[in-house]
Amino acid sequence: MLLREKKNYTLVAEAEMPRLMQKMHKVLKSQRSDLIAIQIFNILMALWTVKWPPSVGKCLVDPTICHLALSMLESERSFKHPKHVTGLIAKKEYCLRLVFALKI
Repeated sequence: MLLREKKNYTLVAEAEMPRLMQKMHKVLKSQRSDLIAIQIFNILMALWTVKWPPSVGKCLVDPTICHLALSMLESERSFKHPKHVTGLIAKKEYCLRLVFALKI
């Protein structure tokens, strides 16, 4: 499955994210859950199909990695124990799987 040719999908450039977020803002005003779900799906596909440049120094470029890193910090600037982080990583993985399964 991973080696098949690209057919019905395209990679969304990171430059499109502001446009997608503006559209999300408009869709949220409509309060239509079907449109909101579609836009969330579009944003997640845009985030997870971009090849983010490597992080340099203390700057994390990939928003998913950045969220994971910040979620692992305690209020006193120490890291959470791994047993408290595993669930978050698992949830992200299942979300990734679901989004790509819906795309297939």
